[in-house]
Amino acid sequence: MKKVVFIFIGLLSFTYFAFGDEYVYEYVYSTRSTKTVEDNLQPNGSYNFAGKKWDEKLLFGDFNADIEFFHQPSFAGVSGFRVFRDSLKGDWILEIKRVCNHDEVNKKLDREFPLQRVGIDTDFSEVMEELQRTGEHNRVMLANQNRELPGLLKVETISYQIYDWFAIPLYETIRNAIESYPIEIKTRGMIMDGNTAVFRCRVNDKILTLNYHVPEGEIKKLTDICLQVIIDAMITGNFDPGRYQRELKVVDFRTESVIFPRRSSKI
Repeated sequence: MKKVVFIFIGLLSFTYFAFGDEYVYEYVYSTRSTKTVEDNLQPNGSYNFAGKKWDEKLLFGDFNADIEFFHQPSFAGVSGFRVFRDSLKGDWILEIKRVCNHDEVNKKLDREFPLQRVGIDTDFSEVMEELQRTGEHNRVMLANQNRELPGLLKVETISYQIYDWFAIPLYETIRNAIESYPIEIKTRGMIMDGNTAVFRCRVNDKILTLNYHVPEGEIKKLTDICLQVIIDAMITGNFDPGRYQRELKVVDFRTESVIFPRRSSKI
């Protein structure tokens, strides 16, 4: 009796096509980063959230701040922070947010809407039928999970007052990061996993956004600093704006492919 074993190979770097006796190789490229510029407000005067995914709006879905950082890890809850001025006192506020029940919610959804797998000992003659049956079942289960997920997630929030000596360099570094990258960066090969960092800043009536999958180089340095802010504020209790401000000084996007010149910041 023939048996088949299914092996998923995720990191293919190229595909090929046969033409007669010749093979034409075509490399597979993945999008590494994208940059967008959008209006801050819609024509009716409300905030424009068109560029934010549902989980970004879960954290930052009420207004567009002067600075926003959003982090989506592979297998954990999303987190981020935003910086804005208090509307009454004019003070800078750093508001840090994270989903605090990610694992609990995913276990609950896995129990209520379980996925099925194709067994490695499936008879070859039954493979296609089982693949079709399992695929349809999993599509329904995943749709149910995705429908229930947003309403089950809990967001924890903590806020700090910060000052110009930290808020301004943070704004300038994030703005420079966004302006230093092209509209899109593609890399050879498939990126099947990894964290994603999203940086936003408001410039006059525009929102500039850089979405970077698996950060590297200077953008990774900036991502690590932003993540340290979240960890220190939410977990360790060692929140230290002076340290972050000093670390920002070593992030230099002039070593990357800078597209736009530096400009003075007005926020």
